[in-house]
Amino acid sequence: MTATIAGSVTALPLPGPFLTALREGLERLGDRPLAPALDLYTTARTIVATLALPDVQRDRIAISLAEDHVAVSCSTRDREEPTGTHYVHHELNRGRLTRSFWLPVNVVPAAATASLENGLLTLTVPTADAHAPRCDEVVEVRVD
Repeated sequence: MTATIAGSVTALPLPGPFLTALREGLERLGDRPLAPALDLYTTARTIVATLALPDVQRDRIAISLAEDHVAVSCSTRDREEPTGTHYVHHELNRGRLTRSFWLPVNVVPAAATASLENGLLTLTVPTADAHAPRCDEVVEVRVD
């Protein structure tokens, strides 16, 4: 499946590989990731999203889920750096992190579950039946 968005200048769809290359280029400019890494896959009856959230505690994660969209925001703990610290290389995100993404299938937001283990947030959501009525509610998912 190729993700597309409408180009603001050309009004033509932009292919997923272009968006990926653009994101990677922007990350190289900033020398750190713009958002937490994401794996997204489907099974016969669910869609599963796994996000890398090192050094983030459960109570600092907010997940909003709609029928076809997910928004995750979180913050890391404040960490005091030793006096005189000068980074040679710095990639770990500190502070507030966000990641939003569209789902390739419609889901049942109210049945979603989320867990955090070893710095990986796993969000599991059952897929909606093709004939199910559309659900426009946004659900806040609690992390177990």
